[in-house]
Amino acid sequence: QSNWEDPVQITSPKGSYPQAAEYLNLIRESDRAWKELVDYFSQEQEPVVLCMFGDHYPKVEESFYEELMESSGVSGAEEAALKYQVPFMIYTNYDIEEKEYENISLNYLSSLVCETAGLPLSEYQKYLENLYEEFPVVNVYGVKDKSGNWHTWDEAMQNRELQEYEKVQYRMLFDN
Repeated sequence: QSNWEDPVQITSPKGSYPQAAEYLNLIRESDRAWKELVDYFSQEQEPVVLCMFGDHYPKVEESFYEELMESSGVSGAEEAALKYQVPFMIYTNYDIEEKEYENISLNYLSSLVCETAGLPLSEYQKYLENLYEEFPVVNVYGVKDKSGNWHTWDEAMQNRELQEYEKVQYRMLFDN
């Protein structure tokens, strides 16, 4: 472990997790850098929109995740998906409505950023906004529907709307 000033220490779960501790200390430094960035842009006259997110949890000790998941009571597709659930933040230097999203996956973030910034949405982003209403989380491990139920991809691919999404996504990635 590096020499951190007043280092973050893991007290629960019990055990030695140097990779997780290193990650948490780096996150704290990232938070400090984010504050500096926001402070800087809060003084700008031009409208500014910043978005910060990650795409998955870090590679730390598997035993650390096992301890955390053991007490969570989740399993299957939901457990795997939780490793890819990360917070995000959209900041503007002008007033916007503050919102919290319990469930949203990365595929919807560009639409949300454009909407927040007051930018026009592409046809694809409009399509995604509609899909979000039915399936707020779509990731590599499965799909969470609007009722909060998790489905494996095998289960999800029985849904016509998700079959169409697979085709639309493929066209967006490879047919442009």
